[in-house]
Amino acid sequence: MSKKKKNKRNKGKQKQAPIKKQDEVAKADVDASVSEETKASSQESEAKSDDEAASQEDDDVSEKTSLTEDEEEASSDEASVEVHTTETAEEAEQTSAAKDVLISLKGVSRSFRDGEGELHVLREVDWDIEAGTSVAIMGRSGSGKSTLLNLIGGLDRGYAGEIVVDGLKLESLNDAKLAAFRNEKIGFIFQSFHLMRELTCEENVLMPAWFSDQKLVGIDRAKELLERVGLGAKIGQRPGPFSGGEKQRIAIARALLMQPKILLCDEPTGNLDEETSEEILTLFQTLQREEGLTFLMVTHELQAAQIADQIFVLQQGQLALRQPEQE
Repeated sequence: MSKKKKNKRNKGKQKQAPIKKQDEVAKADVDASVSEETKASSQESEAKSDDEAASQEDDDVSEKTSLTEDEEEASSDEASVEVHTTETAEEAEQTSAAKDVLISLKGVSRSFRDGEGELHVLREVDWDIEAGTSVAIMGRSGSGKSTLLNLIGGLDRGYAGEIVVDGLKLESLNDAKLAAFRNEKIGFIFQSFHLMRELTCEENVLMPAWFSDQKLVGIDRAKELLERVGLGAKIGQRPGPFSGGEKQRIAIARALLMQPKILLCDEPTGNLDEETSEEILTLFQTLQREEGLTFLMVTHELQAAQIADQIFVLQQGQLALRQPEQE
């Protein structure tokens, strides 16, 4: 090979060397660029991961807060329900207690004027009588026993204070309503029998229905009641020749005709002999138990009073419960 050709080849090699170097530099730049991009991508991924973690943490906190609020609201609702239930129970208890008292007297006073001045027979009497109980009232003659019974039965309006019977304030009733109250709520039995001699037994029993708007009460009920008091054999007869005990039985049947809640008895055995009195008292006990009546009886006789659940003594215008040791 000639020297000239050799020099020419060396020149070609010298020209190729810079190109190879440039390629290596370019490759290094590319690698660096890729590394930078990878690093940036990694940082961006880490930042995104941090943001997601922070967001998740916020969601968790929000969820916990929401749960806490829900729990507090539920707890508040439960407390509200519990309070409401308690109040309702208390109201029900109060309503029930109020319903148990059938007759209530508050500060009741009654006085009469005579030639020597004013006679006070009742002085601010407070008295509650529960439904279905039997009560006897004792006291000396003129102490006000019959007056007390007349006030409760709506027969006497000249009193001070408040009387409530079966939810009705007697002082607020007009004459017509008071008459209806006496006819339908109260059964009266007196010492004197107050029978109509010209009427039959069942007609005497039926008399309260003649003054009532209740048209369903008829002769069949009157006959049924006569059977219950042991006078079924006397139906159709007039009571003129009857004994005192038989007449009182008719009076008892008459008192029960309108199905009253309260039976007021003023000396019901006062005109009867001892044996007949025991029969009538036994009948009272049976009827009071079977009918669920509230039974009030005025009597002078301790033996008669002892059929009652409670015995009260009226003295100097005040009522006092008779204690067992007084017997």
